[in-house]
Amino acid sequence: MKHMVICLMCLFSSMLSAAINEINIIPNATNSISKAVNLVQPFKDRITIPLEIQDQIANASLIIVANKNDKIRASLQLETSMSIQDEGPHLDLLDWKHCTSDWLTLHNTVTHQFKLPGFDNIALDCFPEVTLAEIKQAVLQHDGEEWMPLFDRDSFNKEMNLLIGISAARIKIEQMVEGKWMVVTIVNFNIPIGC
Repeated sequence: MKHMVICLMCLFSSMLSAAINEINIIPNATNSISKAVNLVQPFKDRITIPLEIQDQIANASLIIVANKNDKIRASLQLETSMSIQDEGPHLDLLDWKHCTSDWLTLHNTVTHQFKLPGFDNIALDCFPEVTLAEIKQAVLQHDGEEWMPLFDRDSFNKEMNLLIGISAARIKIEQMVEGKWMVVTIVNFNIPIGC
């Protein structure tokens, strides 16, 4: 019985992954990505891709190579984090508080091709209220002792030295299997916040 369950799980997993062969992110004419994003099966449940500061995936095309009749959908989620800025150097508080958008459905432009929206068009005003004491505590927890004098400077300005920016973009790829939407993978793009 145990072997039959394992075989069924393997069969189901292969059915799910066999329909989608590739996932590609293609930048538009004004955006660039330093590394080509071309993912091939088998897909992990979660795939993380770190982006460089100059990389832009907003307004890019998502192209999924699959059987023409397969039902596939994609959605996008953005997450913001806080960054401490000091005229160039910065400390991103990535493991602290966030604003995370709802999953936004991406619309097909043609079969299995989707257009990512401009990120400026997505409401991300849900970052939680925090006190300066909480920020200092988070900086220390991120090994940022050298940043503590910044908070005591006369020139310290919350609007100039504290930045809330997009730190992650997630693309969820799903396909219809036996009448149910099943997640094939979630691609997490880590986006640098600082300048």
